[in-house]
Amino acid sequence: MVNKLINVGLGFSSEANAAVAAKKALDAALKSLKKKPDLTLVFYSGDFDPYAISAVIKKELGSSPFIGGSTDAVVFGDKLHSSGVGIACLKSDYLHFGIAGCEDISKKTVDKVHGTVRKAVQSIPIDQYTDAYLAFNRVKKGNITGMIRIPNFFCFVLTRGFQVIRMGNEDLIIEGMSDVIGTYIPIFGGSLGDHMEKVFNQTPYEIYTFHNGKVYKDGFVCAFACTDLLYAHSLEHGYTTTNKLAAVTGIQNGGFVVTEMNHDNVVDWYAEQVGTSRGNFLQNILRYTQKNPVGIPDGFGHIIMRAGGVPYKNYLSYIAPFHKNAPVFVMDMVSKKQIMRACPVIIDDMHRHLNEHVDPAFTFVTTCSSRRLLLKEDLDKEVAALSKHLNGPIFGFSSFGEIGSKPASPSHFHHLTINVFTLYDKLLTSLK
Repeated sequence: MVNKLINVGLGFSSEANAAVAAKKALDAALKSLKKKPDLTLVFYSGDFDPYAISAVIKKELGSSPFIGGSTDAVVFGDKLHSSGVGIACLKSDYLHFGIAGCEDISKKTVDKVHGTVRKAVQSIPIDQYTDAYLAFNRVKKGNITGMIRIPNFFCFVLTRGFQVIRMGNEDLIIEGMSDVIGTYIPIFGGSLGDHMEKVFNQTPYEIYTFHNGKVYKDGFVCAFACTDLLYAHSLEHGYTTTNKLAAVTGIQNGGFVVTEMNHDNVVDWYAEQVGTSRGNFLQNILRYTQKNPVGIPDGFGHIIMRAGGVPYKNYLSYIAPFHKNAPVFVMDMVSKKQIMRACPVIIDDMHRHLNEHVDPAFTFVTTCSSRRLLLKEDLDKEVAALSKHLNGPIFGFSSFGEIGSKPASPSHFHHLTINVFTLYDKLLTSLK
C-alpha cells in the first residue's frame, strides 16, 4: 500500500524451495515501493534453509537493512501460516532505523545487550534539518503531554527463544536495554523459534536470526527507531485472575526453577489449585499450566503471564525467571471466547492513548505460539478480527514469548499474549 508519509510493502510465499519463496515474497513486498526500504522484516516458518533465504534477501536489498528469523508461524493475510516466508518493507522520510545485532547472546547477556543497543542508537541516520524542524514543531505546539506520552523513539527487538540446551534470557535482555535507553522507550518484538510442537514432543530444533545477511543461531538484533510518525502499541492475554493467590517462597537456578509456593512443594500446590491429584497434574502438565497459568502483577494493574511449567526433579521449570517473594495469581482461561476478547481491549487501549480513532498504515503483531495451540483455528479468527477492526493487513509471527507493554508502561517479557504495534500515516505533531 502507498501512503503519503510511509510506504509499506508486504509479501508472502509458500513455495517449497527457500530461495524461490524468499524471492517471490520480496518481489511482492517491493512492488509498491519506489525506493529501497529503510527496514525489511523477514520471517519464515517450516523446513526452509535460513542461509538461502538470507542470501536472496541480501542480494536483492544490498545495503538496505533487514532483520527477522525462524518462527513458529508467520502472520500474513489475516491468518497464520505454518509454512512459508513473509516479508514486510518499510519506507519513510520520517522514520529512521539504527540496526545492530550480535551472536552468542546467551553468554554475558547484559554486557552484549549494552554494546549492541548503543551501536544501534548511534547508527540512526537522523536528518539534521527535517527531524530537527519536526522536533521543534512539537515543542512549538506546546503539547508537552503528547511528547511525554509518545516519545520520538521506539525499538523493535528479536532474540533467540527457548531451547532445551539454553534459556532465552529475555528478562536479562530487557534489563540490559533499560540500562541504556531507560524504562519508557517502547520495546516491541519477541522470541524467535520453531514449531512449538517440537518443544512439547522433545524434537531437537535450531533457531535462526537474520541480521543484514548474517545468520545467527544464538542471536539478538534490534532496530532502534527515531520517528516523526505517529505510532501506538498494546498487548493483552484475555485471561482472568482467580481468587487463588500465592507467594513464590522457593526458587533455584536463578529463578528459572520454582520449588515452593506458600512454603508448599510447587507441584502439590499447583495440583490443589486446579482441583486434581499430583499424578494427574504431572501427566497433563502442559494442559494445566497453559489453561491455568500463573500471572505476576506488574505493579501497574496488569498481569504478566508465566505459562508452560515443565517438571524438573520434584519441581517446575519455566522459560523465564521468577523472583522470591513475588505474588502470583492462578489464572483462568474460562473459554476460547473469553481469551478472544483480547483484540477489542488492545484496540481500545490504542485509541485511548492516541485520543482518536485512526487506521494504521502498518500493523506488526507477535502472538504467542502457546496461544496458537490453545486457540487452534480460532487464532485465525482473532487475527482476522484484528485486521477488520484496524482496517488493514496484519503482519508478524507466532513467538516463543512476546516483548512489549501496555501504552505508557514499562516493557516486559510475556507469554500467551497477542502483542500489537501500529504505525500511522500521520505525524507526531498531529497528536491531540
